[in-house]
Amino acid sequence: MKKTSLQQIVPNGFLLKTKTGKLPYLEYDGHLILESNAINRFLAKKYNLAGKDDYEQALVDGIADIQKDFMNAVAPYYGAVMGYAPGNPNELKKEYLDDNLARFLPMYSNFLKESKSRFMAPSGLTWVDFVITEYLTTLLHFDSKNLDNHKDLKDYIERVHNVPQLKDYYSSRPYSKN
Repeated sequence: MKKTSLQQIVPNGFLLKTKTGKLPYLEYDGHLILESNAINRFLAKKYNLAGKDDYEQALVDGIADIQKDFMNAVAPYYGAVMGYAPGNPNELKKEYLDDNLARFLPMYSNFLKESKSRFMAPSGLTWVDFVITEYLTTLLHFDSKNLDNHKDLKDYIERVHNVPQLKDYYSSRPYSKN
């Protein structure tokens, strides 16, 4: 598999806009906002998807941090699968994928059960639901069996993908594994 660098994909000078020289970033009303969760939180506050109060917002932010931990824990395996990182995927699968699925997926199930809203936060849909379901969808695209023991999480993905304002988007968008 041929490796492609970010500089080969991104137009010249595009990354020079940021202090970090990397993606993602959001330009909004002349302001530059860096990093995915900062962008997510900013937009969530603008569109009332941050949580109903300070405590729920802290809960949502904590769940987002757990999601980032999950992604980082699995990254060595998926990096090897996609050819972006060293290692034999078959040798890395148990330690980096299977063990972390067993560790993190029950956490999500517990948050869903405790919230009683069928989303991560007690008040209902928040930005973290999009972040988590995007990653769970990615896991399914790599291997449709990754959520076999978690029907509740498959149902959760469907709930988020069927939010009326987003249903058309989710049903028509192209999907990329990388």
